[in-house]
Order: sequence, then C-alpha cells, then structure tokens
Amino acid sequence: MRKRLSIAAAVMVGVVGLAYGVAWWFAPVHRITPDTAKKIHEGMTRAEVEAIFRVPPGDYRSPDDANLVAWQNPDAFPSGCSFEVWQARNVAVSVCFDQDGKVLSQAIGATGDGPSWLDRVRRFLHL
Repeated sequence: MRKRLSIAAAVMVGVVGLAYGVAWWFAPVHRITPDTAKKIHEGMTRAEVEAIFRVPPGDYRSPDDANLVAWQNPDAFPSGCSFEVWQARNVAVSVCFDQDGKVLSQAIGATGDGPSWLDRVRRFLHL
C-alpha cells in the first residue's frame, strides 16, 4: 500500500513538472532589455528591431508585472512618427518609425526591478 502511494505521488510530481516544463518551453522568449534596446539605432527597419527583441511590438509583462506603463511624450519625438512599443517586466521601449519604416528615434524606460528568475535561467541557458 505504501509503495503504491509513493509511486502515485512520484507520477503526480512528474506530470506537474512536465506540464510546467512544457508551459515554460513554449512561453514567448523575448530579448526586451535595456541592453538590447541600446542596440537600436537610427535607420534600422522594423524587421531589424524585431530581430533584436525576437518578438513583434507588444506587452510581454505577466499580470503581476504591471508596475511600468509605457508613456509616449509626443514632444520627445520628431513629428510624423508612428510609434511601436515593446514592453517587458523591467523595461518599455518606444520606437519612432518614419513613413519608410525606418527608426528615427527611441526612448527607453526602465524600472529598478531586475529580471525575473525565469529570465535569469533562460539567459544562463542561452535560450
């Protein structure tokens, strides 16, 4: 009886671990960080910016990470821009594109929060 209970518990732990691993593996892996944002420069295309961040523009924060809101000050960018925003746990990057889809300028807003433990593991494993 005790052996069955141990086997059942081990199977449950394995199933939960497998489910967590699959969810973690398929979670969007972005590179939205202050360091990667600094690689964006004038004249880059949107595709090049997306290649740096590895994701299209969007909000990649978890519901618990609603501590940073991207705010676009129109006076801080040249006129005629179209804005795209990449937002993650500890940074928001607003990029201004011209009519040809080239970067005119960008703004980086970062919080004092560091990367999550999951981001640290991914960085350590080069994922």
